[in-house]
Amino acid sequence: MTPKPISQRSALPRISRRGFLRAAGRSAAAAAVLGPQASGMRVFSSSGAAGPTDYKAMVCVFLYGGADSLNLLVPTSAAEYATYANARGDLAEAQGSLLPIQPLTSTGATYGLHGAVPELQSLFQSGQLAFVPNVGPLVRPVTKAEILAGSAQTPANLFSHNDQQTQWQVAHADGPRTTGWAGRMLDRVANASPDPLSPGISIDVTGQLLVGAQVQPYVLGVTGTESLSLNDNPSRRAAVDAIMTSRHALAEEFARVQRESTAIDGVIGQSLAGAPDFAGLFPDSSLGQQLRMVAQMISVRAQLGVRRQVFFVGTGGFDTHDDQLALLPLLFRNLSQSIGAFQTAMGQVGEVDRVTGFTHSEFGRTLSSNGQGSDHGWGGHAMCFGGSVRGQDIYGAMPDLSPTGSDDVGEGRLIPRVAVDQLSATLAKWFGLTAPEVDMMLPNLSRFSSRDLGFLV
Repeated sequence: MTPKPISQRSALPRISRRGFLRAAGRSAAAAAVLGPQASGMRVFSSSGAAGPTDYKAMVCVFLYGGADSLNLLVPTSAAEYATYANARGDLAEAQGSLLPIQPLTSTGATYGLHGAVPELQSLFQSGQLAFVPNVGPLVRPVTKAEILAGSAQTPANLFSHNDQQTQWQVAHADGPRTTGWAGRMLDRVANASPDPLSPGISIDVTGQLLVGAQVQPYVLGVTGTESLSLNDNPSRRAAVDAIMTSRHALAEEFARVQRESTAIDGVIGQSLAGAPDFAGLFPDSSLGQQLRMVAQMISVRAQLGVRRQVFFVGTGGFDTHDDQLALLPLLFRNLSQSIGAFQTAMGQVGEVDRVTGFTHSEFGRTLSSNGQGSDHGWGGHAMCFGGSVRGQDIYGAMPDLSPTGSDDVGEGRLIPRVAVDQLSATLAKWFGLTAPEVDMMLPNLSRFSSRDLGFLV
């Protein structure tokens, strides 16, 4: 069977700056109601605190669809590989095709990476990449016995794409929440960026991760800013001009949003004009070009006057219910080449130690095969990369891959042993938040035994 193009298999939320502005131009009421959240403007105003004096940035790479990370990081020692191969059946990667890695912490087992990710292998071996195995949304720690007995408190709507995407991004699995964990983190950083710039920037995709109570994300295209164009539609221009000069409250809010948008577009556009092109470095894929824009934005951070930033990018196609053996190499190759290029770019602009990247995906996949691929799971492996990462290691216990083991709750779905809250707390501490600030940002963190997983300096 010929695999479908990756772009057709993605559940990837996407919006362009031009697309939003055109939609806003058609409806003053919509723009006024949505206000700062729709335009990407900040409503943050620092309370007078000095804030950080250094620079740090984080980059979230969201793998939409639920990445089969069980075939990304694979045991290669005889006993462990036999358990893996038995559980995965026809989905198992051939032992000889795996790229060897040597984690610094030895558990007696050995591991390898999927054969399509030599850039990730190189980053791991050079100490710039680490794995956090079996991570997922948790309300509190649970056991297999509790789940089978029906007494466990688990996240709502497990195995649902939309719900699990949200739970990864909000890091609050026991109820609805309107803000993302990185947005709440940025809310607590005074003077992260000068007004009206937002310290949270999505590149060509949207998500809840960067939405705070005060900080709102700015959506930037892969080629930079795109201003509102009305030259091709005189009637729309007349309507917008009328709105911009109206004294109606909704119209005034629309006008404010458009003025701030134009101001931000001008500041960012002028700065990006002097950014490195990184010609030929990044793959010509959506993820590659998103990370190229992140690298360009980081390269001009001094001109923009920013001290803290969080970027959000994403790539889809990971919902591999079928054609998995044909699709995963393409998906993993794109991921590996894009992250490898990004780390090279950070070295070129001298920001390796000040930028930390990490992966999110709504869930892992089932151990068992459905005949052509894998189905929606729960726990999965996350990666963290950058110069401040204590790399070449695996932080946490690898899951028991036996169908009768303590981690398989049924149908090959693994119970996470690390909560998204713990992963987020480790990143927030590196970002500069104090322990009380992290507790405010992550109200469920105290339910878990460790608040710092140790993978960052």
